[in-house]
Amino acid sequence: MDRFEELFGEYFPICQRYFLHRGCSDERAKDLAQDALLRVYNGIGGFRGEASFDTWFFRLLGNLWKNELRHVLESAQGQAEKTPWRFHRQDGRMRRTWA
Repeated sequence: MDRFEELFGEYFPICQRYFLHRGCSDERAKDLAQDALLRVYNGIGGFRGEASFDTWFFRLLGNLWKNELRHVLESAQGQAEKTPWRFHRQDGRMRRTWA
């Protein structure tokens, strides 16, 4: 068994639970877990040992989660910008409604 398989076997369930507990679907949690483990494997040379491996590992998961949230938010905002809006006065104030 090579090092990646060992890493995957030990840490995949941890990664998947991390993302599931933050509200991801099972499929998305698996995708993010795989992405995280590839980043760990490819970035292990950048681990300086100033903190524990677990601290570094969970920081990586946290950053990946923040990127995921940012991507979801940007996608939602992009959809909102494509939505036609109509403005009208009601009770003396401008209200935005679906066209």
